[in-house]
Amino acid sequence: MSPTPRAAALAGLLAVSALLLPLALVATGVIVLGVSVVVEAFAVRRRPEIERTLPRLLVRGSPGELRASARPQLGTVRLRQPSTPDIGVEPAEGEGSIDARILPRRRGRHELPPVGARREGPLGLGRWSAKSHADDTTEVLAAWAATVGAGP
Repeated sequence: MSPTPRAAALAGLLAVSALLLPLALVATGVIVLGVSVVVEAFAVRRRPEIERTLPRLLVRGSPGELRASARPQLGTVRLRQPSTPDIGVEPAEGEGSIDARILPRRRGRHELPPVGARREGPLGLGRWSAKSHADDTTEVLAAWAATVGAGP
């Protein structure tokens, strides 16, 4: 759970308004803002359902496609697919879904880390981060191994 930049800006605005407004009014604003941030963050704390598809077999140096999407829920969901030194992901982030190219750099069996999700409440005051449940494994072949057995 964390506040968003919007919540921080509102807190800064309340701090500056303390110079001009009565302290009781500013204190009420701070309490309302704090409660709103906590309520909104807890409203989006549930882990989103994320579906990810990627090829089980890739050829080194040839791009493949990775798709990840989250079911629509309260607020917004920002997804991020971390890359590894052996498999690059571009673009790595998306709002609600990711349609990315994955580029295998080294042959062998590789696990792609779980997709990260950051849910933000409808007012944009509180957010919650989570990861998808499982890693996915893909196998990368050398370019010459993919052509062996292919006829003319």
